[in-house]
Amino acid sequence: SSEASSRTLSPFALHRMAGTRLMDSRRRGHGLALLMAMAALGAACCWLRSDGAAFAPGADSSLQRRTLLGGAVGVAVGEASTGMMQAAQAEPVARKWNGGYIDPLHENCERKLFISYDGSKAKVTGWDVGSRGDCRGIEQQFQWNYAASYDKEKDEITVQQEKRSVVTRDALESPKPAKGKWVGDGIEWEDGTKWTKK
Repeated sequence: SSEASSRTLSPFALHRMAGTRLMDSRRRGHGLALLMAMAALGAACCWLRSDGAAFAPGADSSLQRRTLLGGAVGVAVGEASTGMMQAAQAEPVARKWNGGYIDPLHENCERKLFISYDGSKAKVTGWDVGSRGDCRGIEQQFQWNYAASYDKEKDEITVQQEKRSVVTRDALESPKPAKGKWVGDGIEWEDGTKWTKK
């Protein structure tokens, strides 16, 4: 049975299992990965308190237990630290770019940008009343959204424009991508227009 199989796993297999589960669980949450690692370490500790059948004959079993347990702890702590460092490095991308913006060409019109946690996907959304209009007090507004991509190296986004410009909202005869770079406290587009982060 699965229960019987788990009792025969060696400490090496258990701490390797902890490391593997941590690697696979990073995208689902580092807290869950750490809990799984602790559970695997607990199983290793229980195994080490058993009859010691896996230890070499005549060897100092207490020394072997400390050595094996130390190795398991080292793997788990190392994997958990790596996962937490990667999470910390990814967070600033979402904090800086995600959220609402003030568009000087369309006052009081909603402008929002969203970038996925890993930076692989992005989109820009908005509401407006057409080209260069003020949305204040206007009940009939039009919603739009464009897919985008994020370049971490250049710290810029590329928006896939469709019928209208993401910046001016003017009609486009031949839509082409629009690039926006992070400058100080907002996004500066290729024509010089800047959306300031709220």
